[in-house]
Amino acid sequence: MNRWLLTLPMSAALAGCVADDASVAIGGWLDGAIIGGPQHTPIHVDAAQPVVRVELYRDGERIGEAPFAPFVIDWSTTVFPEGPTTLQALGYLPDGTNVGGRISVVFDNTPPSIAYFSGVETGSQVTITVSDNYGVAAVEVDASGKVLRGLPVEGGFAVTWPFCEAVEADIVATDQAGWTTTWHTTMDPQDPTCPKPSAASGQ
Repeated sequence: MNRWLLTLPMSAALAGCVADDASVAIGGWLDGAIIGGPQHTPIHVDAAQPVVRVELYRDGERIGEAPFAPFVIDWSTTVFPEGPTTLQALGYLPDGTNVGGRISVVFDNTPPSIAYFSGVETGSQVTITVSDNYGVAAVEVDASGKVLRGLPVEGGFAVTWPFCEAVEADIVATDQAGWTTTWHTTMDPQDPTCPKPSAASGQ
């Protein structure tokens, strides 16, 4: 997950008066980020007065409140519909004013789907077809102790297959929100040139 803090200009507060010369930072994302699942969101308010409490909203609906510093709100995208939305943070000051900031994000609550992989040949590329509502971030194949990282190609992600024997493998797809899907399978190039295991001694 990204670790940057996005400092936002003061926007119109959801209620009450607005403090001058203050700003809000919603930790964790760039504007337009795709996020999903449980969230642990720090909120930083830069104001001339100390902050009494902060609230976090989604499209005007309150998500949660942090009454004490450091201000962190735990919540989850899974209770909301998928799609573009706006997060708004509101910090309350002792004199009754408040300051707000906002960021546009996309909620993604669906893991990626692994459809299939192409024929397996030793030394050749294996193309793995993966789909996701908002984009696939990475595909890896964990096989026989090796992690093969997929490269984006037309139709999916490709890895070069290094084995001539059949091996069990975990294909792991990760989407932009961090959801993962794992497919356990056996990948067998059926290579006739593959050295055969030696017969056990004494047999």
